[in-house]
Amino acid sequence: MKKLEKLEVDIAEVMAATRKLGAETTKLNTEIFWYPMALATGLVLAVGAVVKYLL
Repeated sequence: MKKLEKLEVDIAEVMAATRKLGAETTKLNTEIFWYPMALATGLVLAVGAVVKYLL
């Protein structure tokens, strides 16, 4: 019985680690999308400000 209990504990640990990795992956994918978006928005605003200043 001890081996079965240890196996169940190991399975639970692996499942928890899998859920944690999934959450981290989702977070990274969100960051990968928003960082370039923020950079592009800032660049557009900066170019707009320069154009407005020159015209």
